[in-house]
Amino acid sequence: MPSGSIRIMANDSIVLYVRASALENLDQRQAGVSGDLEHDEVRKEQREIAFQEKMEDGS
Repeated sequence: MPSGSIRIMANDSIVLYVRASALENLDQRQAGVSGDLEHDEVRKEQREIAFQEKMEDGS
């Protein structure tokens, strides 16, 4: 998992495995405390989604 210190530069290629809604949210997220709080909330939501998917798979 990359940290906030990773910088994507012009002409870099990246591969993202992400829900479109999460990517749209990231594009709109503000820097600072409000963005940090939003980041925490999105991480919580993703953990819940992953848990539900795992339960549905019977793992």
